[in-house]
Amino acid sequence: VSFIFNQNDDQKYSFSMIETNLNQKNNLEKNVNTVNESKKPANPRIKSISGKCGDSANYTIESDAFIIIGSGKTYHYSFERTAPWYDYHESFKSIIIPNTITELGNYSFFNFSKVESVTLPTSITKIGSNVFRDCHSLKKIVIPPAVTYIQIGAFSHCKSLTSATFLCHITSFTKYLFEDCPCLKTFTIPDCVTS
Repeated sequence: VSFIFNQNDDQKYSFSMIETNLNQKNNLEKNVNTVNESKKPANPRIKSISGKCGDSANYTIESDAFIIIGSGKTYHYSFERTAPWYDYHESFKSIIIPNTITELGNYSFFNFSKVESVTLPTSITKIGSNVFRDCHSLKKIVIPPAVTYIQIGAFSHCKSLTSATFLCHITSFTKYLFEDCPCLKTFTIPDCVTS
């Protein structure tokens, strides 16, 4: 701001203009701050996001819940190419899967470290590799009757897992299925498992 000192009326005019400009600047800053505050999400850790997770399936995030909507198979991901929701994996406390999903793709819920339990729907027939890997708070899992195949490492590194119940008719266990699950002392292998 430049100050111009003139005499009499000119001097009064210059100071009046400076004061007006300063007031306008202050009002503008207040308005910008108000707009910025209104844009902040209710929970800054989790944005409201959604997208596709299968040809006929979508996902959405509500608060701390990860929700799948739709039917059929979900997409496969990997350790290098993680799911689009992975940035929020430490915030999820629940997973909701509808009774219309048939297959869970690889690494779908990888490192959902705060999820303690999940209910797999009876429509599930296949569980991909490392789907629940590093779900450190997961305490129990029930494999529904329709499941025919569980891929490698599906429940590996689930540090708190104490119970695994098989209601399904799978004939073999894949490698590393329960690798590094120190709390899983015992579980019952179904009679249908031959290898």
